[in-house]
Amino acid sequence: MYSRIRKIMLAGFLAVPWMAGAQNSSLNTFSPYTFYGLGDLENGGTPATRAMGGIGVAYWNPYAVNLTNPAAYSAIGRQRFIFEFGLSGKSSYLKSDVAKSAYNGFNVNDVAVQFPLYKGIGFAVSVMPVSSVGYRAEYQETNEDIIADVGHVMYKYNGDGGVTQFKGGVGIRVFKGFSLGADFIYYLGTITRYAGVVITPVLGSSDSPGNVTLRKREEISKPLFDVGMQWDVLRTDERVLTLGAVFQPQVKLNNKTIREVTVSTSTDSISTRTERTPLTLPDLYKAGIYYRTERFGAGFDYSYQDWKDAFSIPQEDRVSLDAAQSFRVGLHYTPNRFDIRRALNRWTYRLGFRYEDQYLVMNGRKLHDMAVTFGVGIPVRATSMSEVSVGVELGRRGKTSYGLIRENYFRVSVGFSLFGEDYWFVKQKYD
Repeated sequence: MYSRIRKIMLAGFLAVPWMAGAQNSSLNTFSPYTFYGLGDLENGGTPATRAMGGIGVAYWNPYAVNLTNPAAYSAIGRQRFIFEFGLSGKSSYLKSDVAKSAYNGFNVNDVAVQFPLYKGIGFAVSVMPVSSVGYRAEYQETNEDIIADVGHVMYKYNGDGGVTQFKGGVGIRVFKGFSLGADFIYYLGTITRYAGVVITPVLGSSDSPGNVTLRKREEISKPLFDVGMQWDVLRTDERVLTLGAVFQPQVKLNNKTIREVTVSTSTDSISTRTERTPLTLPDLYKAGIYYRTERFGAGFDYSYQDWKDAFSIPQEDRVSLDAAQSFRVGLHYTPNRFDIRRALNRWTYRLGFRYEDQYLVMNGRKLHDMAVTFGVGIPVRATSMSEVSVGVELGRRGKTSYGLIRENYFRVSVGFSLFGEDYWFVKQKYD
């Protein structure tokens, strides 16, 4: 009994350790803009919603998991079960005034399970990345006085890791067209950063001041929560207009930092210090609107988060923090989901765009990120609501002027959404 459900749940939970481990690898991302704080904040959502610009605050779909707003969990029917699993690969092309670089990365988007608790009450659990850190940089000292006194100096920096969120939530349909929801969330992750100085004495010098390496390991954890709402302000037999909102209150993350300084000379010395480094996750506000008919849907999301005092940055870095906000728009179209003769009519076609003001200000310039997204949802069978989603993002962040780096990227996401109904929950008479 329930053997199919057990198999899918087992596959999902076996993927969780792989996902959590992947967050501690620099394979997730490669960008100099992850040098500070939590690094790159993930856009979140499933590959299906990412293909629509990342909308989700007001998005309503009884056949798919919405990982953006817990109020949407209430959309699932009484005898239904959804399992979601997503992967993505990213290619980044970086360019500055003096150099170029390229990098390929891989990540797990999400693992999620959703099922009903009662009529109008849905429950979901998921694991998703929150942020990723991955960078490597070298700088050769050009000051002639330093070279003459010390020798040839090479500065080296690298970092990797990230934060993962484990989430479980409930969505309740308070009355027809109005739902509330809440998630319990736990953040867990490790970010490791290295800064080194490699000194090569000038020819003829007998003195060697030694090489210095700083290793900083940040162990981040914290329970938190968010709440959400969805309200159908217009509902007819042909069309529905939904408003949505999500709020996640500010929390101070538990950030245990272990600093280890190694000086390599004729007699190596190591100094280790453990401390608590202030790191605040600011209030997060999201609002959205979503319009849908039987074949078509379109939505718009806005989010705001003020990072100005979230963590400290040395003044000499000429980097500061500011408010982050994003604008997302997306749409989807399905010609005829149950057209038995024409497979392409059963596909769902998705398109979107997003623009973000990110929280870093470098050399007095705000960091912007924008991307065009598109993709398709391919049903597993002609009469099935299970589908394979493929999404593409073409984006750009930063610029080559003002001492910044322009990052062009290409991301492909693949998601597997397995949907079960009726017979999944019927007790078998015979085994």
